[in-house]
Amino acid sequence: MSLKPRTVVITLVIAIFAPTLISLATNLYLDPFSIYRKASLQNDVFLGGRGRDRYQHAGVIQNYEPRAVVLGNSLSANFLPSIIEEKLGWKRTFSLTLDGGTIREQSIVGLAALNKNRIKNVLWLLAPYNFSTLFNSTNDKMPFPHYLYNSYR
Repeated sequence: MSLKPRTVVITLVIAIFAPTLISLATNLYLDPFSIYRKASLQNDVFLGGRGRDRYQHAGVIQNYEPRAVVLGNSLSANFLPSIIEEKLGWKRTFSLTLDGGTIREQSIVGLAALNKNRIKNVLWLLAPYNFSTLFNSTNDKMPFPHYLYNSYR
């Protein structure tokens, strides 16, 4: 039995592109970092840690309309938005802290939030060791997704 060249080419194209298309459609449908739309969960829970926050904060900025933000590194994550809202009277406060984040990465997230939303309050907490690196440095262990925070998203 002999296969026609056209049949072979069509079969190969489907075999090559089908997994990619299925993966793309699944990620767009599930949208694990809420980049394209709000999470469908009843109570929004954002999971950070070990670099995932760098992806998830872009979705929070894009879809949740924060009015107050907390910036900083993992030490700043101790300032819970619910307690800040209670003590300072802020509304719609979101934590945009970055584990191992440099000043540059924190400023990119903060500027994205300020440019996209009507932010009224910012609490930016810096640790002394944040000043021991150059401003334009990044964390090599957790790459920063610049494309999520600019207009080319």
